[in-house]
Amino acid sequence: MINPARIRQYLPSKAFCVQVVSAGTLAAVGNVICQKYVEKREHIDRRRVSQFALTTMIIVVPIQFHWFRFLDRRITGKGRLQTAMKRVIVDQSCLAPLLTGAFLFSVNFMDSHSTNNALQRTKRIYLDVMTNNYKFWPFLQAVNMTMIPLHFRVIFLQFFAIFWNIYVSYKANVL
Repeated sequence: MINPARIRQYLPSKAFCVQVVSAGTLAAVGNVICQKYVEKREHIDRRRVSQFALTTMIIVVPIQFHWFRFLDRRITGKGRLQTAMKRVIVDQSCLAPLLTGAFLFSVNFMDSHSTNNALQRTKRIYLDVMTNNYKFWPFLQAVNMTMIPLHFRVIFLQFFAIFWNIYVSYKANVL
């Protein structure tokens, strides 16, 4: 049986590895849900699930892991709420557009094996995905940066990212 106290004790020392594996698993779950229940596919495209999970594990988690540490060290304020709001503004104006573009391009590139095709597909959906990003993530990031300890921040977001991954998977593969 899973013991939450042991997880809390173990996670800080192995935070990066645990978050990479957990986030990859949750990204795969979101993609499977999208294929099975949103797209109503009879058979799951395992390659697509792998692409989504690998992109999350290789690109998203390492960047977020170090980004949150950077924000924690460099962005400060007079109180917890002011500090969190500054971090959310920096996160959503600097990292979100870049990481979203990199994620979409990577998934599209792995699917098409063509830089030009991946770029065209990314351009086609990027603005819509970013618009919805700003509806979905800022509040969660505010909670994350106000209440969640640093070593839990990536994994906290990845639980909500299941829903985001369902949406992004649909946008990247159906439209």
